[in-house]
Amino acid sequence: KPVFHICNSCGREIMEEDHVQAVDVFWHTDCFRCVMCKQALSTWYYERDRRLFCRQDYIRKFAQGCHGCAYLITGPVMVAGDHKFHPDCFICVKCRCYIGDGESYALVERSKLY
Repeated sequence: KPVFHICNSCGREIMEEDHVQAVDVFWHTDCFRCVMCKQALSTWYYERDRRLFCRQDYIRKFAQGCHGCAYLITGPVMVAGDHKFHPDCFICVKCRCYIGDGESYALVERSKLY
C-alpha cells in the first residue's frame, strides 16, 4: 500500500501526486496558501513558526522600520536599546563610521550611536 501524507492545511489525506512539501510538511497544491490573505503561494514564500506567508503579509506583520533610514528591515538586524538598524545603518553619528558586530558603542539620549 502506498504511503499517503496528511495536508498541513486541511488535514485530509493527500491522494494525488501533485502536492507541495515545505517546512518538513505536505500540502495539497490548492491548500498551499498564505495564512493571512489566503493567496496561493508559488515556490517563493515566507515562513514563521511553521506558518506560510506571502511577501506582503510577512512584511506587514513582522518587519520593522530601521531607526537609521526608516526603511523596512527584512534581513539581519543590529539592536541598540529599543532601536533596530540595518547593519549598514549602524553607524556613529559623529564620524559616520560603521559600527561592526561585537564592537563597542554608546547609545546617547536613547537614539544616537557613538
